[in-house]
Amino acid sequence: MNEIGTIEGMLDKLVIADLIQFERLYRDQQKWEKLRALYHPDSQIRLGWFAGTGDASAEASRRLEAKKAGWRLTHLTNPTQIQVYRDRAIAETNTLTHQ
Repeated sequence: MNEIGTIEGMLDKLVIADLIQFERLYRDQQKWEKLRALYHPDSQIRLGWFAGTGDASAEASRRLEAKKAGWRLTHLTNPTQIQVYRDRAIAETNTLTHQ
């Protein structure tokens, strides 16, 4: 159930949306340990180029960054759609990548 009508439900969604913003920021700034710390051990990530756990996603991103020849990516995300059900959530967001 998506509890958008309650204060608790809205706060849950706000916290999750904020987490997604920091996830992209830490990835773009190559703060790998901070990035890893955001993920629940049980998390599942699906990107255009990757599917797996949060920890594996951070490691794959780190390896990808190490192969670059001096260029950087910036990810801009918005809006984020979040569905909360009890103690689990699914979040989807549009991301624009700038080089």
